[in-house]
Amino acid sequence: MAALKSSILIVFLFSSFACSAEKNNVTIHNPIKGCLGFESWRLNIQEEPVVINVSVKHENNKMDCPCKSALIKYTASQEIEGNVFNLLSGYFTTLGMDTVILPVSVQKQIIFPKIPIDITLSCSNQ
Repeated sequence: MAALKSSILIVFLFSSFACSAEKNNVTIHNPIKGCLGFESWRLNIQEEPVVINVSVKHENNKMDCPCKSALIKYTASQEIEGNVFNLLSGYFTTLGMDTVILPVSVQKQIIFPKIPIDITLSCSNQ
């Protein structure tokens, strides 16, 4: 019975560490600012898959968009001591959309707590 209680405590502690990341502990790297940008975002680490809800700022008319398609590639990763850990990557479009939900990680347990999640945007044809 004591082993069961300690196992439950360990699971609870591990879950709280995995969920202790700040809600907006996210850094957006966007070299394609002429195509789109994110006005605001909110990381949801309470459910699986872990997702980021983003409010899209559509293209800036003063800047050129280097992409040849409306399909945008994104990569979610974390960097620890010079090592990059890729969490998830995929493609999305913002055509006709003001908000987008992007999966960041399949499991919340693989996200390092208190380490920012980097979201990198690029053209899909790169």
